[in-house]
Amino acid sequence: MNNIIRKNDLVDIYNQGVAAANGEKTFAVGNYAMYDSSDWPKLIYLYDVACDEDGKQFGFKYQSVDYNTLEKSDDEGSIDFRTLEEYYTAIAVPIERIKDCAERLLKGESFEDFGNEAEQSAALVDTRSKETLLYLKKETEKAIMVANQVQKYANHIIQIQKSQLEKIVSGFNDKICAMRREVARYEYVITTIELYAGIKEDVIQLQSGEPAPIDSPLVLHQAVMFMDEEFALIDDNFDYTKEGHFNEWLIKDGNYKRLLPEERCIVAAKPRRTDKQYTNDHFFNFIFNQPNHRTVFLIRNGENLYKLESDNINLQDRLFPNRNELAEILKEEEKDEWRRFKDKDSSRSAVFRKLYTRVLFLMQGLIDRSDTLSPHNIKAKLLDDLDIDNSSGVVLRYELDRALGDGHPSYSDWVASLNDKLTAGKRIILVDYEFDENLDFIKYYRSKWTIPPYPQMGVYVLEDNPTYDENDDYYKHRPRHIIRYLPDYQDYYYKQRTNRESIMIDISRTPRYGILNYDDVRLEDIDYYLNSRLHRSQYYEFVRVLKMARKLYMQEKFYEDEFIKMMVGILKTECQRTPKPEYTYEQIVKLAIDGFKDSLKWKRSITDKSKETFYILRRKIFSKAFQDKYFN
Repeated sequence: MNNIIRKNDLVDIYNQGVAAANGEKTFAVGNYAMYDSSDWPKLIYLYDVACDEDGKQFGFKYQSVDYNTLEKSDDEGSIDFRTLEEYYTAIAVPIERIKDCAERLLKGESFEDFGNEAEQSAALVDTRSKETLLYLKKETEKAIMVANQVQKYANHIIQIQKSQLEKIVSGFNDKICAMRREVARYEYVITTIELYAGIKEDVIQLQSGEPAPIDSPLVLHQAVMFMDEEFALIDDNFDYTKEGHFNEWLIKDGNYKRLLPEERCIVAAKPRRTDKQYTNDHFFNFIFNQPNHRTVFLIRNGENLYKLESDNINLQDRLFPNRNELAEILKEEEKDEWRRFKDKDSSRSAVFRKLYTRVLFLMQGLIDRSDTLSPHNIKAKLLDDLDIDNSSGVVLRYELDRALGDGHPSYSDWVASLNDKLTAGKRIILVDYEFDENLDFIKYYRSKWTIPPYPQMGVYVLEDNPTYDENDDYYKHRPRHIIRYLPDYQDYYYKQRTNRESIMIDISRTPRYGILNYDDVRLEDIDYYLNSRLHRSQYYEFVRVLKMARKLYMQEKFYEDEFIKMMVGILKTECQRTPKPEYTYEQIVKLAIDGFKDSLKWKRSITDKSKETFYILRRKIFSKAFQDKYFN
């Protein structure tokens, strides 16, 4: 075999094909036919005759041929003589010689070097005959045509070999993945052993004292506690950097007894449930928030309080699963094909088992080898029996596995029912409400630089929107109410305004936008949602607004109580009648105040315009109708 694919070899291949085609005056079996289209040439191989039902030949049977690779495909059909004669050209393609050239090219051989431009120009100048030049040009074009076909077939061989090599590499990658899974299993077992043995575990004693009675069971709380929600009444901007303040608050005044109510119990905790906004860059904000989502364990043993940290466990919202949670996951994986994993170690059920097996090893290790729970008579083997009963000394407190609540509506439903009662004249608490600077202001502002600051957190009175018109298609979509306020300019370039700004308020928005009907709220409801543990997942949506509501409510109640005391003293001194048996002086004055508030369209506290309020209530209480109703 020659080391160079010469030009004459390529021309010879071309001439061979042309000679074979010219030798066939008509189309014949074993010949090729080409439909030469400017967009995409079609090449077919005639492999047999085609006959009609009477046995008369009408054409040929053919196989489609890839124009680039010259490989026959499974696409077969029949074609008649007329179509062949009209649209196709008979050709003979010496495939074996083209394949041979392509394989030689891939083995390192090259096409003949035709020399540099200077040498070629000198050779052409020496050629005297025009016919010779035309002949050389035609021969070179033939060589180019065959060389292109050789190149196409060589690329086809490369793709086949590449695919085969990729299969080999892919198989090797599968072996590597299998070895990695094996390493992961070793690491999992090592980590589990470390959890049981207490390796890579930090325990800090927050408070010391008498341990729990030896027969006290160990209570494991299912729900993960979030420190920011527990600490929100004191600081509603909590993160991991303030964890020391949380520890101090925990042991102060026995606050730990509310979060760890049993004598011997364990509660998992995290600094925050949601991310804190440290920066507008999403990536860096994600990195900065990682310490906010680590898991710690608070352990109580009588008056002893411990905090345990382990890098090997990171929980979501529960310390152990619901009773039927694993069975439901397995059922979903069996039912839905798209949920199944080829790698069983990566399936949802496998990850689920691994996580909670680690938790069981940690808990069992604390029972068997740690002094934090001693002394005790706990006999439970958590890995052997998950159906723990009281005789084992371990109690699972299923706080999240509940079908029913405690009779109270969710916070969202409660706020929605309150806000349905809002009308012009009632007061609302506004916290973190999202305004639209282009739509919500009654006055039109041409530039964003002239738009005044939004209302700050506080109490505002609802008024009717003067631009609302239910008969106008444009204005009827506006909110029905507005509030008026004095914008607070912090920039020294602006002077404090004396005229109030009007901005529209949509009371139909969801509670997370921070609107609360203040005039119809009750103190017992405020305290319930601030202290209830059933609604912790929504805590940061309402804690700020409820804190403000409670603060204002207590301020008004203080002044109202003082007013009641004053009116009771006046009644006892000036009233000649005594209350009916079912009422007290305080109750009668409170009923008068409630009636006075209900009669006002523009709500206000009892301290506003106190002199006017005093005379109105005095006339009401000493009126004959009121006296006859509540006094003997």
